[in-house]
Amino acid sequence: MDQTSNLVTAFKHTVAEHSDRVAVACHQRTLTYKELDRESDGLAAAIMQKVGYGNRVAMLMGHSAEMVTAILATLKSGNIYVPLDPSYPSERNQLILSDCSPALLLCDDGHLELGLDLASGTNGKTSVIDLQAIDSTANGDMDGANIQAVEMAYIMYTSGSTGKPKGVVQTHGNILHFVRDLSEQLQIGPDDNLALLTSYSHTVSAIDIFAALLSGACLDLFDARKQGNGRDLISWLRVDKISIYHSVPTLYRHWVGELSEAGVLPDLRLIILGGESVYEHDIKAYRHLFGDSCVFVNLFGSSEVFIASSHIVQQQTRIDRSLVPVGYPMTGIDMFLLNEDGLEPDVFGVGEIAYCSNFLSPGYWSQNGLDELSRVNTVLGKRPNAFLSGDSGRYLPDGTIESLGRKDHQVKIAGKRIELADVEAALDSIDQVQNSVVTAFAGNGGNTLLAAYLTTSGGQMPADKELRRLLHKKLPSSMIPVQFVHIDAFPVTPNGKVDRLALPKPSRNQAPVKDTRPQNDLQKELSRIWMAVSGIEEHSIYDSFLEVGGYSLILTQLAIKLNEFYPSKVQVQDLFDCPTIAELADLIESRIAERDEDRNLNEIEF
Repeated sequence: MDQTSNLVTAFKHTVAEHSDRVAVACHQRTLTYKELDRESDGLAAAIMQKVGYGNRVAMLMGHSAEMVTAILATLKSGNIYVPLDPSYPSERNQLILSDCSPALLLCDDGHLELGLDLASGTNGKTSVIDLQAIDSTANGDMDGANIQAVEMAYIMYTSGSTGKPKGVVQTHGNILHFVRDLSEQLQIGPDDNLALLTSYSHTVSAIDIFAALLSGACLDLFDARKQGNGRDLISWLRVDKISIYHSVPTLYRHWVGELSEAGVLPDLRLIILGGESVYEHDIKAYRHLFGDSCVFVNLFGSSEVFIASSHIVQQQTRIDRSLVPVGYPMTGIDMFLLNEDGLEPDVFGVGEIAYCSNFLSPGYWSQNGLDELSRVNTVLGKRPNAFLSGDSGRYLPDGTIESLGRKDHQVKIAGKRIELADVEAALDSIDQVQNSVVTAFAGNGGNTLLAAYLTTSGGQMPADKELRRLLHKKLPSSMIPVQFVHIDAFPVTPNGKVDRLALPKPSRNQAPVKDTRPQNDLQKELSRIWMAVSGIEEHSIYDSFLEVGGYSLILTQLAIKLNEFYPSKVQVQDLFDCPTIAELADLIESRIAERDEDRNLNEIEF
């Protein structure tokens, strides 16, 4: 990999070396490096003509080759890309647009109408361009020669403690540094097919996109939220000969559970997991199903640090603990622990994970510009201006760190960082809710779930189904609590703060009747479909899908499968509103009855 100082010139170097190799593969479309370079040059010229240099360019697109082209084009034009997730509620995307005030919103054909609606709330500050309306074959070589390493490459929004999304900035130089280090460490090169499964609004996507495109590898796209179940993903991994797999552990567990025997994926040489805790049972599955040529990597980091550390596990690597360590720091990162006294704890002592590096994010984007990271001064090892991550950890005897999760009220669900205060702010905006406290707990399937504790401001509290409906207007599905607990008053500590430890523990909903088996043909069919999609055999018709091990990806796949049997009868939100087989069966029956009634009315001559 070359030693250029920005992503554009580094990409141009790759194009010069691998012009005829496939750079991007998606569905039935492929782009060689030469084609990707030419198309992104043309789009970059159009962007620069429209908004100039150094502006924010938001994008609203599907998981496609066009999305990769648009990212490169934005960077080539000297602008900063800001990804919006089409699956997020409009209100959340509008908050992002309001915060970063992009000059331009790029949309693909499938999201143009949504983009126009979002931009209408910016008072004319944001222009909307349909990607399909731009001539991307225009001449012009956008070589990025004037782009400096310290210039911003993207702003990615995570859940924020103020109840609003928080934009984390990363620079060309930071991304280049860590991608180069990772690529050298894992020997990523032109013979690799690297899977891109994560939404482009998540930091993981940037790791995958640039690790592939700056190494001459093929970036192979698969939309895990829309393209079927674990078996479909396995088939794609096999047919496309994916050699590098990277995702959150939740998704890995989903499809690995579908593998019946070893040797099914002979081309897979790297399994990289990150974004959530990795456990010993994840390593056991790897050892059982993959051979000596496949290596397992636990990648650890945050939006502010990009990639902090890695732990490489091979078949013979010894794992003595249920939690897999996060390993050793990447080049250029000083990673250590600080306890509450500002000192480094001894082995097995707990402290907050801190970083000191020249490659940290420059800060958070706000309406007033760039806010610096929250830093702390420490004389330990002459490490000034350390960044406290908010993650807790403990030192292990071999010098590695074991991550113990968030120190504050921040959790990760399916790899996405969620501020509990963000969910609480959405709940508190509901008229009948006086105050709310949201906590995380482990569901039966090992997934992290949310429980909300509510006090009323007077009047009757909305039913759980109505609370979910109201929250869906403000929050992504992964941030919707699965349980709502109504209490008279919150327990408090001696200093008057809410005592979260004294809140009643979340527990699974109990079946209202003794017989929990399917009661009719529809419930039996729904039970069969649920087992096929989730792989969960033991379940009651009164079990919440999320509480017994489902999560947002599985529910998306469940909705797709249900619509094969009951066309246009079930949306993903319905599975959060009616999260049991019993409730879902009632919903489908009512919608079938509505259709029959409409048909009867249409047959009447007026």
